[in-house]
Amino acid sequence: MRNLRSYLPVAALLSASVVSGACVGGKRRLDAEEQPPKKEDKLATNDKLANHDVPTLRVEKLAPGEKIVIDGKGDDKAWAMAASTGPFVNVGTGGSAESLPVKGSANITWDDDSMYVLIEVKDPDVVGYFTNPELQPKDWTVTGQPMTWTRDTAEIMIDPDGDGDNKNYYEIQINPQNKIFHSQFDTRNFPKTEPLGPFGHEDWDPKLTSAVVVHGTMDNPSDRDEGYTVEAAIPWSAFEKGAKNRPPKPGDSWRMNFYAMKNNGGTAWSPILGLGNFHTARRFGRVVWVAKSTKD
Repeated sequence: MRNLRSYLPVAALLSASVVSGACVGGKRRLDAEEQPPKKEDKLATNDKLANHDVPTLRVEKLAPGEKIVIDGKGDDKAWAMAASTGPFVNVGTGGSAESLPVKGSANITWDDDSMYVLIEVKDPDVVGYFTNPELQPKDWTVTGQPMTWTRDTAEIMIDPDGDGDNKNYYEIQINPQNKIFHSQFDTRNFPKTEPLGPFGHEDWDPKLTSAVVVHGTMDNPSDRDEGYTVEAAIPWSAFEKGAKNRPPKPGDSWRMNFYAMKNNGGTAWSPILGLGNFHTARRFGRVVWVAKSTKD
């Protein structure tokens, strides 16, 4: 299996062992804590971070009466006006992801009940893979959740208090089959039990609604696919830990990141820049929840 190293140009490998993590049973769960960067690598990444701030997205609330239908199509009128991340970038460098095997972008909006996320993933070979834990015992966690990060998935990281300190943050992954991995973490990657979890508090259930449309033929490597669309409504009630206000008040700022993943690597809205793994909340982008604009 490829690890995240295969997604980074050689010149941009800032302590790639830190980004990749330890291999257990042929699978990789990214773990920055297992291999701390060398002193010279720390200096290099800190210099890069100083010149590469995280992105900020101002997310407007839906207008009264405006609705999002969760069907995976992403064709509701509201999506055309929703905040967009633009194309995801290279996780390690922040540069263009055009040459990488998977690409993505995300839109986000909200109302008093939920946040709504639309993720478009470009992938020429869409893989679903997951059938059931009995047939694939090494591909599911001990709680019965698919280890979606080992194949194809869209990922959402959420740190509701907005300070990027990795305390009380959340992870949601939705794959092309609409299979979901969800968990809540007390601190970065903790609690965690290798090799089959639980990874975080997997009993956290966001009670989200999601749908996925695949643009191509899943699990058929003989043809070329376009990718898949993930659409989800995540209720504010899910974020009992960390959120100061549920729903947020206009002006509240959360930290979030979005990823398009393949074989435990991928592209991101906000690059990690060698400062750890996909769980590094200080590299999550800033999402500012704002009221609906009164402009025409």
